[in-house]
Amino acid sequence: MLILLDNGGTKIRIAVSSDGKQIDNHKIIPTPQNYEDALRNIFIEVNKLSSGEKIQGVAAGVRGPMDKEKSILLNPPDLPMWIGKNIKKDLENFFLAPVYLENETALAGLGEATFGAGKGYRIVVYVTVSTGLGGVRIVDGKIDANSMGFEIGHQVIDINSQLACGCGKIGHLEAQVGGASIERYKKEKPENIDDPVFWDSITKSLAYCVNNILTFWSPDVIVMGGSVMNKVQLEDVEKYLKTMTIFPTTPPLKLAELKDISGLYGALAFLGTSLN
Repeated sequence: MLILLDNGGTKIRIAVSSDGKQIDNHKIIPTPQNYEDALRNIFIEVNKLSSGEKIQGVAAGVRGPMDKEKSILLNPPDLPMWIGKNIKKDLENFFLAPVYLENETALAGLGEATFGAGKGYRIVVYVTVSTGLGGVRIVDGKIDANSMGFEIGHQVIDINSQLACGCGKIGHLEAQVGGASIERYKKEKPENIDDPVFWDSITKSLAYCVNNILTFWSPDVIVMGGSVMNKVQLEDVEKYLKTMTIFPTTPPLKLAELKDISGLYGALAFLGTSLN
């Protein structure tokens, strides 16, 4: 039995796979701010889903950067009580099985590249605009090599902005377009905002993000997902992009297909590679 985890800023997704090829069952629960509460809830749900079967391995997506050994959470945005926690060791102690950690967005991107909207493309960039903003580059079906992870939401997009990001810094793209940030400065959940002028400004900011992605990562396709994208039209992002990019043609922009469980599919693909 394989255990798949996706620990997001607002939701924890938990799944099991008996054959390593497909997801048998999954459960979504709220993400507690308290780290110990989160572990306890994960353990309870895994016990229910696995029915006591022996666990061969665990893959877990986590929020924010980790140390180079990919064991300790360094600065998970919006989860201050998780900072410095050795989640790899804690999970291994409970499950008595090898645990492999990766950034939650990286696994969601791997899921879309392997099973979803990016399937069939060699170089896939995945962007999620949800509680925060994250992204990853997938090359030949694998998360691209990196030293400290990809944190595209923390690119400085406006040096004059005073909006505070979930990480505490200012000027970051996530502070403008991330769901948690929007709720902080608009005093309203993004899904309840219908102001077209506001959403046009968000769309333009996302076009800047896509332009930067094209400039630095040169992908074959860009897949965009996350709850905030439910309020944004890709054709409007493309319209703004055309006024910014140096390239005469641009790769396709596609909406993510796996929705809430893309990270679980990515964990499945990641675990298959890690255990072999």
